[in-house]
Amino acid sequence: MARVNTRPDIIYVKDLTEQDKDCFEKILNKFRTTNNGEAVKKLFSEFLKNEELRIEQSKEILKLQSDLQNAEKEKKKFLSDTDKLINSISTVEESLKKAKIELTKLK
Repeated sequence: MARVNTRPDIIYVKDLTEQDKDCFEKILNKFRTTNNGEAVKKLFSEFLKNEELRIEQSKEILKLQSDLQNAEKEKKKFLSDTDKLINSISTVEESLKKAKIELTKLK
């Protein structure tokens, strides 16, 4: 269970810079509340949800990158095997042409 401070800290607006005040006001508007404490609780909750989602997405990206690398390796292997097969067929074709010439001479 989370540790909760029974005597909550107070955020004094006078301690915030103008930029911080603007950001805090945006947070209040986003969560449609005027209660600072409620906004902070929702902010923490949203942050944790987003953090979990980000971690899951990072894992998925790594998995997809690995799959992509494996697919690239398979593609290169396939192309290499295809080139070897074409060369083999060419060699067989040459041999057949030579054999045909030899057979023609024997007739």
